[in-house]
This record gives sequence, C-alpha cells and structure tokens, in this order.
Amino acid sequence: MTTSRYRIRVIAELQPDHPAAARYGYRALTLGDYISEIGGLEGTLIDNYDLPREISLAAFAGADPAIPLDLMFVEVAPGREFDPPGAGQVVLAEYDAPIERPAYMPPRTD
Repeated sequence: MTTSRYRIRVIAELQPDHPAAARYGYRALTLGDYISEIGGLEGTLIDNYDLPREISLAAFAGADPAIPLDLMFVEVAPGREFDPPGAGQVVLAEYDAPIERPAYMPPRTD
C-alpha cells in the first residue's frame, strides 16, 4: 500500500544465535522479555517515536521464550513500498509515521 505519508512496519524475527549479542557481549532481549513487556502475546509496545502501538506476538506462540527476538522498525518514504519480509520475519504492525520527528531522530533525507 502506498500513501502520501511515511509508513512504519514493525518486523520481528527469532534469532537463536543473535550475532550482535555474541559479537559485542550483551544479552539480547528474548521473546519472553517482550511477552512480559506487553503483558502477553498481544499488547502495547512503545515504538521508536515514543508512541504506544498495538502488536501481536501470536505468530511466535509455542516458541521457546528464551530465544532472542530481533525487533525492527522499518520506515519507508511516501510512494514507496515495503520490501517483502525475509525468511523467518513476521510483520507485527504497520502504520503511518507521525509527521513530526522527535529531536533525537535524524532528519528525513528523501
């Protein structure tokens, strides 16, 4: 779907061997961490604009909650389409981006 607004897609992917966590020695957030944060398989997550968004992790029901979950916020410019999700990726939500960007975010360039 193309619109005259920037769009955001929230994508999640289970990462049993989380490469960045292994490389930099930090603990990646797990499926269980996100389930706790949103209060179950469905709930509210604060997005990268500090706004509440309803998401569903139901696609991961039955998965080991100890597996790291990579959560990504992907933004596309007006008139552009999102790339299809990759293998193992699940689209959790899609919505119009706010017009105003918070001061901590870099300006849009396109």
